[in-house]
Amino acid sequence: MIPVTIFSGRDVAVLGLGLSGIASARALEAGGANVFAWDDKEKGRSEALAARLVLTDLATVDWSRFTALVLAPGIPLTHPEPHWAVKKAREVGVEVIGDIEVFFRERAKYKAPGKVVAITGTNGKSTTTALTAHLLEDAGKRVALGGNIGKAVLDLEPFAPDLPMSSNFRRSRLTSRHRLRQMRPRFSTSRLTISIGMERSRTTPASRLRCSPTFLSAGLPLLESTMNRLAPSPTA
Repeated sequence: MIPVTIFSGRDVAVLGLGLSGIASARALEAGGANVFAWDDKEKGRSEALAARLVLTDLATVDWSRFTALVLAPGIPLTHPEPHWAVKKAREVGVEVIGDIEVFFRERAKYKAPGKVVAITGTNGKSTTTALTAHLLEDAGKRVALGGNIGKAVLDLEPFAPDLPMSSNFRRSRLTSRHRLRQMRPRFSTSRLTISIGMERSRTTPASRLRCSPTFLSAGLPLLESTMNRLAPSPTA
């Protein structure tokens, strides 16, 4: 777990107590924050209680006390309409962020040297993330794989690996600027586009994507280019 100290001594609301929400609440508590955790669904509340979290019905509290609302990935921020808690937060000027933003802020505080690869897109995120992690591990790098695959990002080892990774990168819940390497696999019925950062992209006809080996052969040159920049060979 990564203890989140940036909100130490402050009141923080956490809404949505699935994998990432529980990890966020535990990490915030470990860093000294006063956590007010809630989930609209009974299942989420039961899982939180099993994880020994204290629950607070956010519909009954004074929202002006909160420094931030940490919103779980599955809860609407904007579409189809903002969740009632998002509206409450905005009414009193409480910022709404996600666990990825919390991760980056804590990382910035400690000036962690490890690089971050963020992978986003419609389909193929987990496959691309797992493949990238495998390639980096094969190159001798220590890799922390997290986000929407494996562990929640705040459940990762505290900034020790060379390269923390996130599977599902939600840019809409990032409020500050972060230096990172972003890979965006984007799929459609006619082509596959993989872009690394905003620097280069390659499009492959869908007819070449009928099996995993073909997908790997289409994506590997771009992944290899990224690996060379992140983990150059001794002869490079």
